[in-house]
Amino acid sequence: MPCPYFRPGAEVVHRSSLFPARAPLGDTHLGACRACEPEFVPDEPTLIELCNFGYARGRCARFPADAEADAVRFHGVDRAGAVRLVCILERNYAPLRHCVLDSPADAAHDTIARQAEVFLEHFMGWKALVQV
Repeated sequence: MPCPYFRPGAEVVHRSSLFPARAPLGDTHLGACRACEPEFVPDEPTLIELCNFGYARGRCARFPADAEADAVRFHGVDRAGAVRLVCILERNYAPLRHCVLDSPADAAHDTIARQAEVFLEHFMGWKALVQV
């Protein structure tokens, strides 16, 4: 569940014992923090631990105290060849609200739209591997 302010970029080349298969977006990513203006690029350990895995409230100095959600969870649903994404905002490790996206462009915020794109790219790649 990435941070709701994290705009993912390139995948991280792993040099540690982290388990990228458990990463919410399919792998860990470099990227930028959009919690403040101008956007900020955190160091790699912060990106991996807080941005990619969310729940940075009280752990990241840039995370807004009045933020609605702590993390974003995605779930891909394939119905007869049409993939739809369920996007769930979480706070305190519990669902806060959700929406169904027919396309990442349907997301209310550009950071969530980018996260949805990355998740969908991974979901579709995983789905193709399973069908082989």
